Formats: sequence, C-alpha cells, structure tokens
Amino acid sequence: MTVPGNGSVDVSGEGVLRTRARDEIRDLIASGELKAGDHLGEAALSARIGVSRSPIREALRELEHQGVVVSYPNRGAFVVTLDGSDIDDILFVRGWLEGLAARLASDRLARRDFMALEELVARMRRCAGSNPPDYRGSVEADAAFHAIMVRASGNQRLIRIWDSLDPTVWLIRLHPVTPRPDRLRAVPTEHQELIDALRASPDQAEEAARYHIIRGREHMPAGWPAAKQPL
Repeated sequence: MTVPGNGSVDVSGEGVLRTRARDEIRDLIASGELKAGDHLGEAALSARIGVSRSPIREALRELEHQGVVVSYPNRGAFVVTLDGSDIDDILFVRGWLEGLAARLASDRLARRDFMALEELVARMRRCAGSNPPDYRGSVEADAAFHAIMVRASGNQRLIRIWDSLDPTVWLIRLHPVTPRPDRLRAVPTEHQELIDALRASPDQAEEAARYHIIRGREHMPAGWPAAKQPL
C-alpha cells in the first residue's frame, strides 16, 4: 500500500532519502504495522528502511509537523494517539476538503473513473457480506474510493493538503475497536449515494461528500474517543 507524499520536492541526495524515509514510515502507519502509541526508534527504522539515521530523524520531524508523530524529551518519537477532539478536527477539515474535491471532480470524472468507483463499492459489499466480515478490505476499498475522487478534482494544492492529512485519517480508520456490523453494511450504500451525487451535479456532489465524512463520526463504535465538540 502506498500513501502519497505531501507534494514537497527536494532533488538533493539527502532530500531524496528523507522523502523516502517519510513515505515509508507513512506506509507503515497506513498498513497498520505501526499503530497509535508505537515507539519510532531511529535505529530500528534505519535498519528497516535502509537509510542512515539522519534522514530518519528529518522524516520524523516532518511527520511530527504533519501531526502524525509526537516526540517527548528523553523518550523519543511515537505514532500519535488521537483523542476525541483530534478526531473531530480531522473529520471537520476532511469534510470540507472532500466536499470541494467532489464539486470539482463532478464535471471531470470519466466513465472509467465511475467504473472504478462502482467496483470499489462492489468490493465493500463483498467485504461486508463475508464471514467473518473483512473490515480491512472494506477500509482499503473506502480509502481507494476517496483517493480517486480527490485526485479527479485536478486541484494540486487541494490534493497536497489532503495527502498531508491522510496519515492521520488512517489512524482513525485502523483504530483497534471493532466496528459495528451494521456500520460495515452501511458503508457501500453510503458510497453508492456519493457516486449518484457525483453524477447529478457539482452542488449535490459537494453536499453529499461533506455529509458523508461528517456523519461518519456518528457511526463510530463504542470505545472510540468521545466527541468533545460538535461538528
């Protein structure tokens, strides 16, 4: 699985290594191999990624700036643990970003894009109907769906902002609390509604995308951090 970078460009040797380290650490978070609260030891990451500790250290600083990593004096760096307020803030910003992306994408999505979105919805249905339900597969299909929509917006600055937010979204998606079965079954229906809105008009697409993200907070299972502010 690949999580896109944030669009920064540094063609120097050190910059290439830092970018590689950053993206691979983000991939480890997106894959679930690195979970909230996990320690990010420079030596272990250096050996795993195959670069020296200097670009690892710089990558961790960049990821800390993006809100994915937190560091403590004399303890080191850790994957951030989100509380209820963090989740509310992330979903609020993501809702507005994806609303705008959907508005822009509505007139740009090609037939092949809609076919890809429909296939992802079909995959979500298969994941929800399997025994046991394939939560991980549903999450990956969900993420791919939103990536197609956002990239179809054609707005590179919007895409970069969305990319920088995406690692924290993965921390929400991969929260260890098991989702309710009814929620998993609702996911394909909600995404089909979003496809219908994308086909209908930019106004409907924007409203549907924003509502889709924000109402996700209402369906989070028991055990998630409680909301601390209204969305």
